[in-house]
Amino acid sequence: MKYIITALFCLFVISTYAQDTINIEVETPKIVAKLNYGNTYKYKNVEVKFIKIVSDSRCPKGVQCVWAGKAEVLVSITKNAKYGSEEEIKTITIPPYANLQNKLNVIFSSEEFSIEGFDLLPYPVSGKKTKPEDFVLQLHVKE
Repeated sequence: MKYIITALFCLFVISTYAQDTINIEVETPKIVAKLNYGNTYKYKNVEVKFIKIVSDSRCPKGVQCVWAGKAEVLVSITKNAKYGSEEEIKTITIPPYANLQNKLNVIFSSEEFSIEGFDLLPYPVSGKKTKPEDFVLQLHVKE
């Protein structure tokens, strides 16, 4: 009986020790901002304006396509520097199935943070036309 109790005690001690975690890695929270068509998103000293949709050839829901397509969006980036502001216009390409693990489109990058294009909503649906003002560009802000 002593051997059984000793064996159970050892198993208990080993199992509780195995569950002890001292080093816990915490992932930095992801900031995803929504930028409506024609509006401006401001983060620190940078403004990003959603100017227009150049093209949207993403394969609509309800349709079987050979090519998944892509969306191209024109944005304006204004950085307020010490000696005035700098403006740059960029075309960014949004893949058809966006997620934060994909290689994203860098809109702005500095030593402090970066702003990347993440997704364009709504996703096209077969037989339904989306007005430009209904589009939302999702931005991923990394510090």
